[in-house]
Amino acid sequence: MLQEFFPFVSIEVLPEFEAVLGSTANLPCQVPQRPPESGIKCIFWYKDDEVMSVYTVDAREGGQNTLHVPSDKLRSRASFDPNPWPPVLKMVNMKEGDAGVYYCRVDYRWDRTYMYTVVLKVIVPPQKLVILNDHDEEIIGTAGPYLEGQSVMLTCEAIGGKPSPYLSWWRSDEPLKGGAPVSLHGQVRSDYTFIPRRSDLHTTLTCKAVNNNITGPNTVSVQIDLY
Repeated sequence: MLQEFFPFVSIEVLPEFEAVLGSTANLPCQVPQRPPESGIKCIFWYKDDEVMSVYTVDAREGGQNTLHVPSDKLRSRASFDPNPWPPVLKMVNMKEGDAGVYYCRVDYRWDRTYMYTVVLKVIVPPQKLVILNDHDEEIIGTAGPYLEGQSVMLTCEAIGGKPSPYLSWWRSDEPLKGGAPVSLHGQVRSDYTFIPRRSDLHTTLTCKAVNNNITGPNTVSVQIDLY
């Protein structure tokens, strides 16, 4: 931990922040509103146990001479905005490797040093969502035709995703009782077994995959066909 390198700083753990892969994250730096004469010298952002900062604001010269220096890892993907409260480190085009614990260290000219902690989680949506028949073959568009009264099992499979997605089955806006999702080798599966009736002809069944509350669910649908 960076506290081993800077034992004189105060640490405050902030709430966790989440960002979806490819989106934007705003990480706050709870800089104390010190008197103007305290004067900020530098602001450093560190990640995990890395000794080198991932972003530096050098305000020793002040005014227009303030330097913003992102690390090679972030480069043009990061910027620091000191104007809102709290000031934020803005990161765009989030990557899975951006997840971690971030430390904002603020050095004053005539005051103590402060450090605050932000935990960033990067959510990875499922790479693919498919509906399979009982032979593990992907169904595209139409499922069947099936015999009326014959038991049918469909399987929804989500590939990838972090955290693992939760799967659910739907008929229009009506939730269906599918099998409990099972995770195995980076895939999540849920079965739905039903006995089709004539009223099920051209009915649309949908599988939804959800692994966050930021974006909408991934969905895949099939239409039931009968003989």
